[in-house]
Amino acid sequence: MTIATPGGSGAGNRWSAPCGPVPYVVPGGARGNPTVGRVALAARKMDRDMGSAARVEAVAPRTSSRPLRAWQQAALEQYEQQSPKDFLVTATPGAGKTTFALTLAARLLQRREVARVVVVCPTDHLRLQWADAADAMGIVLDPGLTNAVGPVRAGTQGYVTTYAQVAGKPMLHAARATAVKTLVILDEVHHAGDGL
Repeated sequence: MTIATPGGSGAGNRWSAPCGPVPYVVPGGARGNPTVGRVALAARKMDRDMGSAARVEAVAPRTSSRPLRAWQQAALEQYEQQSPKDFLVTATPGAGKTTFALTLAARLLQRREVARVVVVCPTDHLRLQWADAADAMGIVLDPGLTNAVGPVRAGTQGYVTTYAQVAGKPMLHAARATAVKTLVILDEVHHAGDGL
């Protein structure tokens, strides 16, 4: 997983962690339903027309119910100290890379260091998993935003897309990622060139 953030400098960092079971929980709602209105599960109500800053406060980022693993905490601390432009996280399957990335995203959104999160992953199935995991942490990511839709939809803090979609309309995604300060998470980046 590679995380590109605004500002900062420095080379990527590598983290390793032992594999462990990570339960996948979908908080209510229908799996596979790519609608954006999943925010209704949050404790506080949110008006869809709220500005992004108010939206972030209304749906305050939550952390996962489990404490961060030692490697996740160490990586977050290193990120906080260095504020790098790029940050590379490598760990075994189930080690908690998604939790790490979403915890970082929640912190950056809460501090208003970024206004948008874009996750790029290999498959549509992973798009839904990322959106559900983000939703559980109070981050609203649209898993159904297509290349046919221009701007990022109101009421979201970003979107989840695939490498194929980015390859199909690279300038569209570049415009979306640079219109506001954006955290870009590249999940399973070794799949970036698959099928091209």
